[in-house]
Amino acid sequence: MSAEIPPTRPVVPHNFDAEKGALGSVMVNPFALQELPIPPGVDEFFLPQHRSIWEGMLALHARGEPIDPILLKNELQGRGVLGTLDGGEGYLLTLANEVPTPLNFRYYLRLVNEAWIQRRLVATFADLQARANGQCSDLPSFVREAEEAIAKLARSTGATSTHWKTPAERALQLGRWGPPLPTGIRAIDDATRGGLRPGVVVLGGPPSAGKTLLLVQIARVLAERGVYVTILAADEDADGLLVRIGQALGFARRALETGDGDARIGLARLLEAMPTLDLIDGVEDDVMIEGAGEDLLKRANGSATVLAVDSFQTARAAGTDVAESDRRRIDSVAAAFKRLARRGIHVLVSSEVNRGSYKSRNPDDRCEDMASYKESGSIEYLAHLAVNVRSVPGDGGALDLTVTKSRWGSRDHSARLLIDFDMATLREVPVPPGSMWEPKLNSIGLFELDLEAARQALRENPGIAGNDRLVSLLRGLSKARARAAVRCLDAAGEIQNLGTPKRPKLYLAGAVAGVAPHPPESPGGLDGAHPPHPPAPFRGGGCGAGSAAGPANGAAQSRNGAGHDPWASAEEDLP
Repeated sequence: MSAEIPPTRPVVPHNFDAEKGALGSVMVNPFALQELPIPPGVDEFFLPQHRSIWEGMLALHARGEPIDPILLKNELQGRGVLGTLDGGEGYLLTLANEVPTPLNFRYYLRLVNEAWIQRRLVATFADLQARANGQCSDLPSFVREAEEAIAKLARSTGATSTHWKTPAERALQLGRWGPPLPTGIRAIDDATRGGLRPGVVVLGGPPSAGKTLLLVQIARVLAERGVYVTILAADEDADGLLVRIGQALGFARRALETGDGDARIGLARLLEAMPTLDLIDGVEDDVMIEGAGEDLLKRANGSATVLAVDSFQTARAAGTDVAESDRRRIDSVAAAFKRLARRGIHVLVSSEVNRGSYKSRNPDDRCEDMASYKESGSIEYLAHLAVNVRSVPGDGGALDLTVTKSRWGSRDHSARLLIDFDMATLREVPVPPGSMWEPKLNSIGLFELDLEAARQALRENPGIAGNDRLVSLLRGLSKARARAAVRCLDAAGEIQNLGTPKRPKLYLAGAVAGVAPHPPESPGGLDGAHPPHPPAPFRGGGCGAGSAAGPANGAAQSRNGAGHDPWASAEEDLP
């Protein structure tokens, strides 16, 4: 009777020769890595010492330094891993001397990548096999989970090998990252034909223009929809960004900043119910972009990912600590963002702009938005979508947004955003057809928007007590613009006074057809400021489009008392 053959241990897929050939090719040809759109990740190499060598090569490449056995030895020695190599410095020389030909560099990397994908497949199928051998109470559900696990594996591994695919293989991979991610800002979604795609989106603007507010809002909205989002706070500390998120979720800023118990506990519970959102303090922990990206990809496990970074000028990446100039530093950060985008991450990053783009009040004297990004021109070349924001002169509660570049659609999109300071959110104001933009939104267009803002405040607060209270609700407008808009509605008959002349109580009576709105006679510049009194007497009962008809001015005076102007006393009491 023959003895049983003991089972052999399964061999983990690997290709040592291909790994040695790839590493040796780089040392023979120091510019080999520059030929790749994105180098493979360290985890694609199987042998630990090969991972250490590849990681050292990537660090030299990120700093723009050549790669040869001597420089690589110094790099590994500085990292404390040279002694872990089998043969030490001599192993590096062996790799360089034994490579058959550096011309096969891409082919070696392809073999390395294939072995890595096989290892991922083995691990995935081993997990599925273990679960299949157990109790499957819901077989159809398990089959669906197995299909999704394999699909996620295909999506996560396909990004590193796209530069080896044939055109036909690329065609089959189109759309592998899923549908666009809507941001909730119509101007951005229209410019991208539906939302963000894997790539780099740059939100540029001068200091305190609202870049961080816009970035945090987009990130929060996407996280609420189940997208895996990491916010890397490299400029403002993470607690400051968390307060903004808490305000948007309904908590008072003061309560959050002072650590009110109910606010802290309530916010923590809401964030626990939003597990796809992560917030990293890059200011204290010196987190690098690459590390945040790797952690995000692991969390998402093949699902859609967004890395929101505040800001371009303060983020850290491989090579930034030794960069000899600010431009080199920004170039290293841009290269890191590009590598993450090629792996399917939606990168959203804020960026400061040069003073030449905003220091002059005359728009003709400012440099073009696309050429305004601070420190380096690599930002404008890198961006798949470039969006610039600028505060509205004379109105601290509004900002103008302009799409200056879009590889995913058209760049001819702009918007005006109003700031809700209590909620730390931005609300897009619809632009009336035919209006001009930016400076672009003319005084007539602004006046129409102001009227609608006043109408909306009345709808949401019926029977509001007092003119001054109504004006104070229009937080997105300057006081002059708010007063002019409310006066217009009152004079046109859209507002009815339910109280007395001294104690007015207002509500919206509803637009009366046949009255044309009149913009202010003197626009007062691009800030849209209106004169303190409504223009020429209205001859009708509303502020909608149409021809003037019907005596309404006298009716408005009779409601508020003959010859009495309730605005005269209200203006002094405005907050």
